[in-house]
Amino acid sequence: MKKLSNFKRQWRDLKKSRPGHRFQDRHQRIKNSAGQNGIGARVVRVVIAAVSFVVGLVLTVIPGPAVVFS
Repeated sequence: MKKLSNFKRQWRDLKKSRPGHRFQDRHQRIKNSAGQNGIGARVVRVVIAAVSFVVGLVLTVIPGPAVVFS
């Protein structure tokens, strides 16, 4: 439920921004709130990306299921 409220808030903020500056403003908001997410969130994302990459490499060697993961 929290993800849905975050999405709604982000969408509302995007609509409130001035045309031509919306994505710049969004980038700035994300950059400013990066400290709130902490290093733990970054580490988790890197680990998930690395695991996904390794799984993808393994599945390319095994015939068949690599298409499902890609």
